[in-house]
Amino acid sequence: SADNMDDFRDSIIARIGSLAKTHTLLVEGQATAASLRTMIEGEIEAHTGGHRIALDGPDVTLPSQVAVAVGMALHELITNAVKYGALSVPAGHVDLRWAVKPGDGGERLVMEWLESGGPLVAKPTRRGFGSMLLERVLSPELNGEVAVDYRPEGVRARIEARLGSPVSR
Repeated sequence: SADNMDDFRDSIIARIGSLAKTHTLLVEGQATAASLRTMIEGEIEAHTGGHRIALDGPDVTLPSQVAVAVGMALHELITNAVKYGALSVPAGHVDLRWAVKPGDGGERLVMEWLESGGPLVAKPTRRGFGSMLLERVLSPELNGEVAVDYRPEGVRARIEARLGSPVSR
């Protein structure tokens, strides 16, 4: 769905780079789990230098399958915010909050992405790979839900993933 080959190439390279970072974290942790906070900070640093994204949540160790899917979701959200959303303008800001909550089948990770101060938002007229990935592909991978709401004041996303048995924090 890219407008040209250069955009397509850059998009694929960025997605592969994001996956590689997550896999590096998994290898360093013996390929069984990864630190959510470390993943988030790595994605933020790669795209924004760590500015204008407020983090609020415990450091949760994610199982490898969940870590890869969450890493992909974060990459798409940050990329879109930098290109079109709150992080595309100096006054824009993102709040990223998460918590671990009890649920059916074990604990659940609940993440909220809240953009503010950016340009007026409208629902995209075309569905690119990132939107499809967020809304259709990641929900089954997370054994949960991913919902994106294109509110005029800023994009909001909610990611919910089943973690299973209690996770370390």
